[in-house]
Amino acid sequence: MLYSFTGAAISGTQLIDGANPTTRLLQTSDGTLYSTTSAGGLSKGGTLFKINPDGTGYTQLHSFNGTTLPGTTLVDGLSPTATDIVQASNGAILGTTLTGGASGYGIIYNYSPATATYTVQHSFGGSTQPVLYSYANGLVEGSDGGFYGSASTTTTNIDSYYRLSPDATTLSTIYANTSSTGPVEVFGSLLLASDGNLYGASSAGGSNGLGLVERLGQDGSGFSVLHQFTGGALSGTTQTDGASAVGGLLQGSDGNFYGTTYAGGSTGGGTIYNLTPTPALAAPIVIAPPASIVAGFLFPLTFTVSNAYSATMESCFASVTSSTGVYTLLDAVVGSPTSSTIPLTAPATPGTYTLSLTCGGTESNSTTLTVQ
Repeated sequence: MLYSFTGAAISGTQLIDGANPTTRLLQTSDGTLYSTTSAGGLSKGGTLFKINPDGTGYTQLHSFNGTTLPGTTLVDGLSPTATDIVQASNGAILGTTLTGGASGYGIIYNYSPATATYTVQHSFGGSTQPVLYSYANGLVEGSDGGFYGSASTTTTNIDSYYRLSPDATTLSTIYANTSSTGPVEVFGSLLLASDGNLYGASSAGGSNGLGLVERLGQDGSGFSVLHQFTGGALSGTTQTDGASAVGGLLQGSDGNFYGTTYAGGSTGGGTIYNLTPTPALAAPIVIAPPASIVAGFLFPLTFTVSNAYSATMESCFASVTSSTGVYTLLDAVVGSPTSSTIPLTAPATPGTYTLSLTCGGTESNSTTLTVQ
């Protein structure tokens, strides 16, 4: 165990510790782990913290309080329950809260590790256009430098997709659903796939009211439904479909999408599903190792990470697994949407290995490495 949250006073400080973390840990470009707690802190509205991978250096960076930030007219958020936070290409960390802000419907916040400064980028709700209500899900950085997310257009949770400008100052709606048969309650973060489109999964909506998987271009065009959950028999199989996709999607090394549903399936307890899009998509990571590799020596590895536009998705780890199952981490590397070539040190023992690249903590691909 690295750290135990207490929700009580932190010894030697005037801070109150956080409690009940719901956000996945984010490892930033310097190796530090960042995340939030949904409760605790001075105002019991949650905290933003960092910690080193070895458990040292735990630091509370911000306590969400729902009040006006000192020296500004900006109102802080409460309950940062987002499943993900993201490190942008400029190094800043962006996330959302469920409530708080000027109208009480959540915020988008920005924390700069370089300057240790925190600010509110946008308050959801109120009279500011577009009027959206936060789901407290994560953001994804697109190829244009903008940040994309989903929120409710109304208090009845009919969805919209939005774009936050690269300088994180202007928020605009790129797609507004106007029907309960469209996406409703996209609680998970959007996925930027290898074809450059955004994909999401909803817990409700669709003709069956049980959610769907949808696709949208970064410019807001081309909305289409890939699958409507039925909770019933899948055509041509003996399987029972899921219902209510609460989490986001992953794109696997086969180019397909993977996710989970909260309900449905043979016993009603939910499912893990695999969706093959039409047309089929390329893997999000493409690896091209050299044909000849000498044991113990450096070799060039060429690879491409299709959606590596944020610092989060640029962060990759290369590892090898031997034919006997021995795992070795080779190096931390930086990916790019264009082809990159990096030097890696080959295993000291000749043989056949599986070389894997994992990027952003959410996607990976592997290839065979023959070491002579």
